[in-house]
Formats: sequence, structure tokens, C-alpha cells
Amino acid sequence: MNTRGISPLIATVLIIGFTIVLAAMVLQWGGGLFKDIQDETSEKSEFSIACSSGIANTEVKAYTSGTTNVEVVVDNKNQRNLETFIVRVRDAQDKVVSFDSTVDTFYDTNGVAISGQDWDTIKSFEVKRFVIKPGGVMDRIEFFPGVKSESGEIQLCESAFKAKIQ
Repeated sequence: MNTRGISPLIATVLIIGFTIVLAAMVLQWGGGLFKDIQDETSEKSEFSIACSSGIANTEVKAYTSGTTNVEVVVDNKNQRNLETFIVRVRDAQDKVVSFDSTVDTFYDTNGVAISGQDWDTIKSFEVKRFVIKPGGVMDRIEFFPGVKSESGEIQLCESAFKAKIQ
């Protein structure tokens, strides 16, 4: 039997080389994975901070306007713009009607439909009045503002400003 294998030295060098290449591939994949998670966490925390303290001085009031209309007054006393919003109106039995500022019709205090680009942005230190028509006698409202991140993405806050309809 005259068979020859590779020498133990060459086998050891090949195993070490293979291990180094495999470790480099795992580190490259893992580094990208952790970078994505870090970026996502950073953006979520930016939104959380903006929603908890960046717009904390917002006041929302609501008044009955006619038999079934609700006039909403939003006073943005913050340094940050409110870029968009959703208004949820509830009656005494907790029936909910939602109004999204990007798709639903809102009215000015004269009853004229509001339209136009960026009408729903409430600039810093601005007071905005609008009327919604939920179609029933409502008891209270919840105002969910949206804020813009440094990357330009707009996201709604999870907590609402609440007001009893007067």
C-alpha cells in the first residue's frame, strides 16, 4: 500500500484558513444585522421622545358645533410641528368614529371643506380650528398627532390628547 495523504502541517493550515474565512463571513453578516437593529431602535426612540416630551405642551379642546358637528381647537405650544393627525370621536356608549387628516374631509369654522397641500400640519406655536362631522351626538375626542423624524418619516404617536366635548 503506497498511499499518501496531505501532511498534518498542510491540513492544520487549511483548517485554520477555513476557520478564518468562516469567522469573517459571520462577522460581516452579524455586523450588518446589528447595524440595522441599532438604526431601527434609534429611530423608534427618536419618535418616542418626540411624542412624550417634544409635543407635551399641546392642548386640544372640542365644542359642539350645531347638532352633530364638533369643532376641534388644537393649540400647538411646542417647538415641533404636528405633521398629521387622527381624531377619534366617541359617544356616551363608546361608539368610535375616526377621522384621518390625510384622507377624510374636515371643514373650517364656516363649513367650507378644507383642502390643499399640508393643511393638516399644525406648525409650532400655531392654533388650528377645524370642524368634523361624526353624524351623531358625541361625548369626547382623542387627538393622535404625527411627528416627523430627522430622516423625514412621519409617524403617529401612540398616546392621544383627550378632551371632553363641551
